[in-house]
Amino acid sequence: MRAVWRIAEGGPGATRIRLARLAPHPASLMLGGMQPNIEALTPDEQRVLDEQFAHADELVQSLTGKPLDGTLSDLVRLQRLLDTKTIEPEAEYTLTSLGVAFGRVLTRNHPDYQWWITEDEYGRDPVVRYKETSLLVFPSIMLLKRVESRSEFTVPGLYEEMLAQLEDLRLQYYADA
Repeated sequence: MRAVWRIAEGGPGATRIRLARLAPHPASLMLGGMQPNIEALTPDEQRVLDEQFAHADELVQSLTGKPLDGTLSDLVRLQRLLDTKTIEPEAEYTLTSLGVAFGRVLTRNHPDYQWWITEDEYGRDPVVRYKETSLLVFPSIMLLKRVESRSEFTVPGLYEEMLAQLEDLRLQYYADA
């Protein structure tokens, strides 16, 4: 059995880490569902991520006049947009698009992390994966979940917390990867 570390959701401002097993996956034992599968993005899935990034970029540019470029400055730009409180918690597409931009900062600044797809009984979801390991992070929903739950957080703070947890897990379980 190999473990899949997922960093996705959190309570008030926290990033919660949960452990799932690929064989058998706990949900598959309880629900009779399938175990998660990790695959490369299809061209259509890459196009969807690109469209979501373009949507986030358009929103940020309309506020700041500056494009998203995958640098750490994007975190501040995303925060400025969220601080306007003009994006409703129900605006799932917009919030996941902002999450894609958040994830792009990770992949651009840490080349060992790349976008992949995970598939389970709930569907296919984009993830950022460390090398070809089972260390996964779900940035596309990290902002969405926090805005939906009206949690207090900052985008730069969330990013730093995520990086610290990823580094702890990487050193503990994937030092040889």
